[in-house]
Amino acid sequence: MKKLLVVACAAMFALALAGCASSGSSSASASATSSSVSSSTSAASSSVVSDSGSSGSTTLANPWSDVDSAEAAAKGAGVGSFELGDNLGMADVTLFDPTYRYMDDVAEATLQGGAFDVTVRKSMHESGQTLSGDYNNYPEFWTTTVDGIIVTCHGYEAGVASAFEWCNEGNYSVLFRGLGGENMGVDEAGIAAIIQNVK
Repeated sequence: MKKLLVVACAAMFALALAGCASSGSSSASASATSSSVSSSTSAASSSVVSDSGSSGSTTLANPWSDVDSAEAAAKGAGVGSFELGDNLGMADVTLFDPTYRYMDDVAEATLQGGAFDVTVRKSMHESGQTLSGDYNNYPEFWTTTVDGIIVTCHGYEAGVASAFEWCNEGNYSVLFRGLGGENMGVDEAGIAAIIQNVK
């Protein structure tokens, strides 16, 4: 009986050792597998990035096309008309060097104002942040009404909109950016002037 017990213990000990050795080789095997997956992933990544031996970087296609007028931007975007009044209707501001561009369903005009620029966009389907491309978190958010049109405003101080959107035979967004990093915007009179001068 003692011999049987000794043999059984020896067999269990041998199995335990075999299990540990097997576990170690599984870990080594898993490491090797993980390593080969990493290398093949790296190889795949580098082949995507290198783009068949070119400069070593991959860029996304730019969806925007530059044009020379608001009318051409509207036509290219398929949004009907896109008209901007002089200085966007703001009497105390001079805007210059307009640039125009479009992509599918979005016409855009950007005008310089010295220390700031203002971007106006029109779309028939996009709206809000999706249209403006502005994902800043503004501390102030409010709505106002101009000629029966509800306008959603965002800004850094109450009553001064750095960005605003409205819908009137299309969706529109306006975004002011300070060129030196400062916060820029317009008051209620400026908002009303712009809405009355952008079609």
